[in-house]
Amino acid sequence: MLDSQKIRLAVMSLGWDNPAGGDLIPFLKEAREAGYEGVSGFADTAWNDYIADPGEFRRVLEGEGLSLASMDVQSGTPWPR
Repeated sequence: MLDSQKIRLAVMSLGWDNPAGGDLIPFLKEAREAGYEGVSGFADTAWNDYIADPGEFRRVLEGEGLSLASMDVQSGTPWPR
């Protein structure tokens, strides 16, 4: 049986149209108010600027009571379609 005390939920930024810049903090506030403990987003689009300073990004997230659950990145590998 799963221990519900160990399960944490994160929200994907895609549901908020990949917020960045001035839209990031409102997204984080809404995510936390909705009960999420973490966020997930896209490194190659909306959150690309935050990769340069991951410590600052962590401080921003922690300031809103959240953590980074995952960040999707492109591998650069040309996958067959």
